[in-house]
Amino acid sequence: MIDTLEHHYVQVNGIRMHYVRAGHGSELVVLLHGFPEFWYSWRYQIPALAEHFTVIAPDLRGYNETEKPRGGYEIRSLVQDIVDLIAALGFEKVHLVGHDWGGMIAWSLAIARPELLERLAVLNLPHPAVFTAALRGNWRQLLRSWYMAFFQLPWLPEAVMRSNQY
Repeated sequence: MIDTLEHHYVQVNGIRMHYVRAGHGSELVVLLHGFPEFWYSWRYQIPALAEHFTVIAPDLRGYNETEKPRGGYEIRSLVQDIVDLIAALGFEKVHLVGHDWGGMIAWSLAIARPELLERLAVLNLPHPAVFTAALRGNWRQLLRSWYMAFFQLPWLPEAVMRSNQY
C-alpha cells in the first residue's frame, strides 16, 4: 500500500516541499499532519481516499523531507505554503483535512482563503477564536498548551530534544 505512493517535490513560497501523491480523481484532497509528525501519519487514509480523489499529503515546512529554513514559520507563511501547493498542482479548490498543528493551518487557510475550499475537516483542534478564548480565560487550558509556546522558541526546543541522546 505505501510502496504505491508517489513521492514528489515542488517549489512553493520559497521552499522545496516534499509531498506524497496517490489517486487520479478530478477533486483534490490535501491532508495536513500534526506535530511532530509528517506525511506518514496519513498512510492508512491515503489509499482509501485515492480510490475517488487525487490525494496529497505534504511534509509541512520544517518537517521530514521538506526544507527547513531559518524563518517563515508564522501562520501566514504556512498557509501560503499550502495555497501555493494547491496552485502548483493545478487545482482551484480543495477538500482540506488538518490534524493538530495541521488543523491550525487548515483553519487559518479557511479563514484567509475560503474560496479555495470545497470542504474542511479539522481533527483535534477547535476553531482558532474558541481556542484563543480558552487560552485567555482558562488557566487549565493554558497549562495544557504550554508546549506550543515552548516549540516557538528559536533554539531551546532542539537542544532539549538532543539532550540525553534524544
